[in-house]
Parts: sequence; structure tokens; C-alpha cells
Amino acid sequence: MTGREDVEKAIFQWVIGRNGERDRRIMEMYLIDGITYREMMDRLNAEGYQIGIDGLKKVIRKRKPAVLKHL
Repeated sequence: MTGREDVEKAIFQWVIGRNGERDRRIMEMYLIDGITYREMMDRLNAEGYQIGIDGLKKVIRKRKPAVLKHL
């Protein structure tokens, strides 16, 4: 069984590079918080990251396999 700390560690270790900080935040909201795309978009926009729902989906499609591979 994978716990929250394991997920956080995998995100921190494997979501790197360009836009890594933003993408780590997205993956935490997606995998740990389990919130909707709309809620993610609203939170990120409030934090200064301008991203739409399609952008969120693209980031998740790109980053999810690397994180899940290491859980």
C-alpha cells in the first residue's frame, strides 16, 4: 500500500525540469487531494499560474506515468 509520504516523495523526485514547481503542485492536487480540474485551475490561477483545464490535463498526462512508475 502506498501512503501519502510515498506519493509526495515520488512527485518531488520525478517531476522536475521546466515548470517543475507548477507541475508538482498539479500532481499533488490530482493524486493526493483528488479535487476537480476546475478547483485545480482556480487554485493555480490564485497562486499566479495561468493555466486552463486543457493545460492541466496535458500536464497530468505527461507527468502521471513517471510518478506512478516509482510508487
